Amino acid sequence: MFLNARRLGFPAVDHMAFNPAGDLLVLCFWGPLELRDTETGAVRGPSVPVKHDLPVLPIGLYLRVGLDGVGIDVYEEHFWDLRPVRFEYLYAGLPALDGVEYVEGDNWLGVALSALMRVPEERQVWLGAEALRRISAAPLTEQHRYLLGECVQNYLPLDFANWD
Repeated sequence: MFLNARRLGFPAVDHMAFNPAGDLLVLCFWGPLELRDTETGAVRGPSVPVKHDLPVLPIGLYLRVGLDGVGIDVYEEHFWDLRPVRFEYLYAGLPALDGVEYVEGDNWLGVALSALMRVPEERQVWLGAEALRRISAAPLTEQHRYLLGECVQNYLPLDFANWD
């Protein structure tokens, strides 16, 4: 399953928040969203407003934990038997996703994030070179190509100690 906001119909990314420890990146999509309840079939929209007075859909990108690849996670706080805070969100656990599939895909963010995904050790160098080749030729601004290339160069797990 691909995490592709454009394919899912999300019109824009409102903001990204990055955990300084480097474990979680949160993307918040905004726009006229409609969600269908799988149990009742009812159509509903999220009710969290943002500066554009539109609903928001947060998606967490786990950088070091794979979980089930793509799924739903929950954050809860409890006070005795009361649960005053419950936050449910979509997530993508990058280490559980297939990096080769994403580096060959048409989503430029997916190409860059493939460096954080599952890649056979013997294909890591190829994946890095392929990601950088595709990003350098992408129809993006120079700044976007630079940032995506930096993601690949900083996160691709190359082990130079074992090279002859």
